[in-house]
Amino acid sequence: VNLDNLKYSETDTTGPLKILHAPTNRDVKNTEAVLDAISQVEMDGLDIQFTLVENVQHSELVEQVSKNDLVIDWLNPEFGIYGVFSIESMAQGRTVICTLTDSLYGKYDLPIISIQPGDLASKITEIYNDRQILADRGKSGHDFVQKYHNPMESAKTVIERYKAVLG
Repeated sequence: VNLDNLKYSETDTTGPLKILHAPTNRDVKNTEAVLDAISQVEMDGLDIQFTLVENVQHSELVEQVSKNDLVIDWLNPEFGIYGVFSIESMAQGRTVICTLTDSLYGKYDLPIISIQPGDLASKITEIYNDRQILADRGKSGHDFVQKYHNPMESAKTVIERYKAVLG
């Protein structure tokens, strides 16, 4: 992931909770579950601003991430992964929610909030009521990306592994 154009900024922890979902494929990202959860928290009276972004240029997507507090990405237990959009969002200091498999989640100290789709509304409510989660996860997500997804660090790891194999 090219981190050069992904500027870190702290999340605004006041005002409405700004939530972004940007599926490239609604079925794969389980957008229906996201929309259901958003409807539920809106009916509960939470002050949120939800943005659904589709079919935009990458530069526009990066800009949208910077304007939001919380990013909901892969909410599909069939896949249990996080992807480039999650990485780019964390690089910018945004809290990310996905559904991750335990084997992936346990292997690293991932700052991604891993939940099942049916728990999304309650997690949004929890974050809404405790905005410090955004600040903490945003910073730890940025640090995680710098450590594990930084191209220079990745190259160093590959070189070290080659040296170990080649002797």
